[in-house]
Amino acid sequence: MRADREARGRQFAAYAADPVAVSRAAIQALAQDPWYGQAFRTFQRDMVYGEHVSLHACIPVLATLAAWLTHD
Repeated sequence: MRADREARGRQFAAYAADPVAVSRAAIQALAQDPWYGQAFRTFQRDMVYGEHVSLHACIPVLATLAAWLTHD
């Protein structure tokens, strides 16, 4: 996260201040806001060749990541 903080913190002050909290909030938004599911489907339709996966199928992995981020 240190390298991400340095690279992205210049454009996003909240990320520079607390990248773990911002990352956990983003993961939670992905799971709760239906807009992201549609955006993910559109991205795959336009950019991914071969097999597609639903955002719903990714959420458990993202939840595990969010839980892992809480343990410093």
